[in-house]
Amino acid sequence: AGFTGPGVKPWMSINTDYVRVNAEAEIKDPNSTYHYWATVLKLRKKYLDIFVYGDFTLLDKPSQEVFAYTRQYGDQKALVVCHWTDKTLEWDAASNGITSVKEVLLNTYEGVEEASKRFSGEKWTLRPFEAVVLLV
Repeated sequence: AGFTGPGVKPWMSINTDYVRVNAEAEIKDPNSTYHYWATVLKLRKKYLDIFVYGDFTLLDKPSQEVFAYTRQYGDQKALVVCHWTDKTLEWDAASNGITSVKEVLLNTYEGVEEASKRFSGEKWTLRPFEAVVLLV
């Protein structure tokens, strides 16, 4: 017959900022966390072999600022680079075995077309708290 008794509230309270922070607003905003994670899940489904079954290799092990790894399945290889600090830094892709990028799949700052211009060459500039997923 439900939860009753002293101190039990019949309803869960609503966030006071519900007008601005809510599911409807997230769905309408193409730059929201909702759409970011929807894209992550689509990439996982599209590149299932790489992200689920691919071999994991940690790169740049001594770094306390960047978490970088590859996943490889057959001749398909993806690189994930996550920058953990609030400062811009230069990451040496070449010294971590990355010699070319086929395609940028996801970037936390901008669309893949814009980001593809920044992820070429031997060294890459990473913005504060930036994450990028690339086919290499």
